[in-house]
Amino acid sequence: MAVIAVDGLIALAVTVAVLCTIGLVAMRDAADRLHYVGPLTTVAPGLIALAIIVEDGVTSQAALKSLAIAVLMLLTSPIVSYATLRAIATRARGAAIAAGDPIVQS
Repeated sequence: MAVIAVDGLIALAVTVAVLCTIGLVAMRDAADRLHYVGPLTTVAPGLIALAIIVEDGVTSQAALKSLAIAVLMLLTSPIVSYATLRAIATRARGAAIAAGDPIVQS
């Protein structure tokens, strides 16, 4: 029974990764692409950590390490996404100022 649960969790993580990748390819600009990175960096590692916990038990070293990595990714992913979006916006604003856009300069 545990094998079925582990296989299902891994299959779900791979499905999330494939759908996020399709979304990344389909979007036009980097700001829209960031929305598809979120589940890939938060949901998929959580599912893989859960599969390891089901397979090895909660107290195994592999389960604890995978859980720590999943929590770390869950906490840092929004910060990295925000910083990336901020850099994109700053770069776009700088390009608009350099081009002489009067709306951005005021």
